[in-house]
Amino acid sequence: MRKLWQIVSCLLLILTAFVIWQEAVVVRAENLEQKRVLVLNSYGQSYKWTRSIVDGASSVFLGQGERIELTIEDMDSKYVKEQAYFPLLKEVYAYKWRQKPFDLILASDDTALQFLLQYRQQLFPQTPVIFCGVNDYVPELLQGQEDWYTGVAEVSDLKSTLETALQVQPQVRHVYVINDQTNTGKAIEKEREVLQRQFPQLQFHPLEGKTMAELEETVSVLGEDSIVLLLVFFEDAQGQVFSYQEAAARLAARSSVPIYGAWDFYLGHGILGGKLVSGFDQGRVAAQMAVRVLGGESPAKIPVVRESMNRFQFDDVQLRRFGIAKEQLPPGSLIVNRSYSDQKQVLVLYSYDPDMIWEQHVEEGLRKELAGDESIKLVHDYMDVRRNIMPEYLQHLYELYRTKYSQKHFDAIVAVDDAAYQFVQNYRQELFPGVPLIFAGVNDVSSVRALRPGDPVTGVVENIDLRGTLETITAVQPETKRIVVIQDTSAVSMLHRQQLEEEWPAFAGRLEKVYLDDLNMWELQERVAALKPEDVVLLLTFTQDRSNNVFAIEESCRLLAQKSSVPIYTPWDFYLGYGALGGKISRGSEHGELTAQQLKRVLSGEDPRDIPVLWEAPSRHVFDYQMMKKFGLAKERLPKDSVLLNQPESFYEQHRQLVWGTSAVLTCLLAVILSLYINIRMRKKVQKRLAVQADTDQLTGVFNRRRGLAELKQIYARSLECSKAMTIIFADANNLKKINDQYGHTDGDAAIIAIAEVLKNCLRQNDVLCRLGGDEFLIILEECTLQQAEAFWERVEKALWKKNRGRLENMILSVSRGMAELNPQEPVPVEMLIHLADQRMYENKREHKRVIERMQ
Repeated sequence: MRKLWQIVSCLLLILTAFVIWQEAVVVRAENLEQKRVLVLNSYGQSYKWTRSIVDGASSVFLGQGERIELTIEDMDSKYVKEQAYFPLLKEVYAYKWRQKPFDLILASDDTALQFLLQYRQQLFPQTPVIFCGVNDYVPELLQGQEDWYTGVAEVSDLKSTLETALQVQPQVRHVYVINDQTNTGKAIEKEREVLQRQFPQLQFHPLEGKTMAELEETVSVLGEDSIVLLLVFFEDAQGQVFSYQEAAARLAARSSVPIYGAWDFYLGHGILGGKLVSGFDQGRVAAQMAVRVLGGESPAKIPVVRESMNRFQFDDVQLRRFGIAKEQLPPGSLIVNRSYSDQKQVLVLYSYDPDMIWEQHVEEGLRKELAGDESIKLVHDYMDVRRNIMPEYLQHLYELYRTKYSQKHFDAIVAVDDAAYQFVQNYRQELFPGVPLIFAGVNDVSSVRALRPGDPVTGVVENIDLRGTLETITAVQPETKRIVVIQDTSAVSMLHRQQLEEEWPAFAGRLEKVYLDDLNMWELQERVAALKPEDVVLLLTFTQDRSNNVFAIEESCRLLAQKSSVPIYTPWDFYLGYGALGGKISRGSEHGELTAQQLKRVLSGEDPRDIPVLWEAPSRHVFDYQMMKKFGLAKERLPKDSVLLNQPESFYEQHRQLVWGTSAVLTCLLAVILSLYINIRMRKKVQKRLAVQADTDQLTGVFNRRRGLAELKQIYARSLECSKAMTIIFADANNLKKINDQYGHTDGDAAIIAIAEVLKNCLRQNDVLCRLGGDEFLIILEECTLQQAEAFWERVEKALWKKNRGRLENMILSVSRGMAELNPQEPVPVEMLIHLADQRMYENKREHKRVIERMQ
C-alpha cells in the first residue's frame, strides 16, 4: 500500500509540474505576441518637446524588437484650441481605429490625458494608459479611473535653478519672469507664486501682456543685479505665435543679462540653463512603465512618478558670454556647445561625397587660403546626395544632424554646392539658429537672388562661362557646325541648360545645337561614336543616366571619351585628365579660396550681409595637350592665356617632326643630338627638383598633404592585398598658439620643424611621414599593429623629452596623437581610419589639457 501511495504521489507531482509548465508556456507565448501601442501627443512633432518625448519612448520600444507595433498620432492642440475640437477628434478616432484595437496608450502632455479621461471608455475600452509631461498633476485627476492610468508627472525645479543663479551671481536682486497664457503657461504660473515665498530677498517682475518687441526692449536694458527667467513663451499679447527656438533666440540676442529656463528645449537657443525638465526622460520613463504593463503588470500597482527627474544643463556659449566659470556650476552639470579650444568652429557641409573631384578641389582651395591660421577649425561633413537620390533621404539627414549637432556650436557654416546650400537654408533655424552661412559653387542663381535682406548669408556663385567655352570651340575648330550637349536631368543640369539657352542667340546663326540628356550610357556611347567631323561634344554635368545608373564624375567623362569620334569640350575642371579637351574652365580650388576669404571676414566680426555675393568666379582657358594631339588640333589656335596640361616631358617629343624632317648635314645633326642630350639632362634635373618640391612641405622637408594621402592609399591597398596590418597616427603639436603668441611665428615654425625632425628620426625605413598643414602630421606605419605603434610612440616621447632639455618652459614641445589600425580581416574604408585617428587625437589633446590644468 505504501509503495502504491508513493507511485501515486510521484505521478501527481509530475502532473502538477506539467500543468505549471504549460501555464508558463501559454503566458510566455502571450507575452511574446505583438502588442499595439498608440502614442497620443497633445501637440505635434514639429514641437521639439513632443519630438523629444517620442524619441525617449522610442528608445525603449525599439529595444523590444518587433514585439511592439508603434502608432503615433498628433492632436495639434497648440494650434486648434476651440472647445468643439475634442468631440470632432473623438469622431475621427472612432472611425479611424474602429477595427484597430490597441493594447496600451502612451499620452504625452495635459491635453491628451484630458481627452482620454473623457473618451477612453468609448474609444479604447479596457485599454491601459501611461501618461507623461503632465503639469500640475494631482491624484484627484484620475478619480474613478485609477485602475487604468499611471505615468510620469512633469515637475519643474525652479527653486534649484534660482539657487544656482544666486550661487554664480550673488548680486542678483531682481528676477524678470517671461511666461505666456497658454495652458502650459497657466499651469506653471502657480510655481512662480511659490517661488516668491521661497525667495523673499528677490523681487519678481512678471512680464505679462507684452508683445515680443516690448519684451526685447525690456530685457535689453536690465542691470547686473537682474536675471531673466523664461518659463514658456509661444504667443505674445498680440496673438503672434513663435517657435521655441525663435522665442529664445530673439530674447537672448537682445538680453543684457543671463536668461535661465525650466525646459531643455530652449537650451542651445539662447538660455544660459538651469535644472531643466527633459522631454526625452519623460518619454523614456513612461515607456519603461508601459513595457511593464504590457508584460502583465497592472497600472494601478505602478505608482505615478512625481519626483523631479530634471538635470542641471547649461550652454557653454552663454557661460562664456557672461563670464561664468564652469567650476561655479553644480557638480555633474551637463554642458552643451562646449568648446575645448579658442578656435573658431566652422562646419563645411559638402553636397556630395569625399571622392568627388570638385569637392576635393574646393577643399584644397579652402585649406590653401586658411593655411597657417590656427584660429580656425574646419569640421568636414558630406551629405552624399549623389549616391542617395531618394527624396526622403534629406529628411533622414535632417534627423541625423539634429541629433549629431544638437550640442555643437559653430561660428560659421560653409555650404558647398546647391544641395548643401538649400539644405542649410531650409533647416538653418532649426539646426544652426543665428549661425552665418557662406556658400561655394551654387548654381541656382535665382535662390541666391531671393535671399532676404536680413539673412546672414554670403558666398560665391558658380557662374560657369558657357559663352567663353562656345567662343573657344569656334576659335579652335572653326569648321564646327553642330554642338552636341550631353547632360543629365538633375535640377543643376536644368539650370545649366537654361543658362546655355540664354547664351545661344549669339551663336544661333553659326551653329546648330542638339541635347542628349535622357539616355543610358551605352546609348550615349553609340551616339558619340557616330558623330561627324564637323560635330563637337559639350559635356555639362552627367552623373546619372536614364536607368538611374550613377557614375562618378571622372567615370562618365572617361566612358564617353573612349568612344567619342570628336573632341569633348567642358566648362568644368574635374573632367580634365579624363578625356575632355578643355574650354573656359571653372576651377573648384579658386571657389574654395574665394569662399575662405569671405569666411575670414565673417569670423573677424563682419556682418555677412555687408559682404557682397561674388556673382562671377574667375574662369580660365585650360586644355589637355594629349587630347589636342589626339584630334590633331593646333596650339596656335588656342587663346593666348591658355594653360596646357599633360604636355610631353621630353624635348624630343615636342620637336620630333622637326628632327625627322631636317635635311641638315651630319654635323648639324650631331649638334642637335648634343643639344638634345644636354637639354634632356637639364630638364630631368629640373623635373626632379620640381617633383620633390611638389611632394615636399617647404617648412619641414617631409612629404606634404597631397603626397602623404597618396602614399596612404597605396599602403592601404598593399595591406589589404598582402593581408598585413597597418596603423596610421594623427599627431598634433600642443600649445603652438601659445608659442606663436609669446615668442612669434618664427619660433612657432622652429617648433614645428623640431617636431618633424623628432618624428622623422623615429621612423622605420618603410614608414611615411607627412605634414597635413599647420601643426598636424600624419604617420603611416606599414605592417604595424596598434600595439607596435604604441611602442613606436614611446620612442617619440623619449626623443621629445631629450629635445626639451634646456628649453624654456613655454617652449616645451609636446604632441597629442590618435591611432587607428587597419585589420585586413575586417577592413574599413581609408576615410574611416582617418576619421578615427583624428577623433582619437582630439580626445588625447583634451586629456593633455586636463592634465595641464590639474598641474596648474
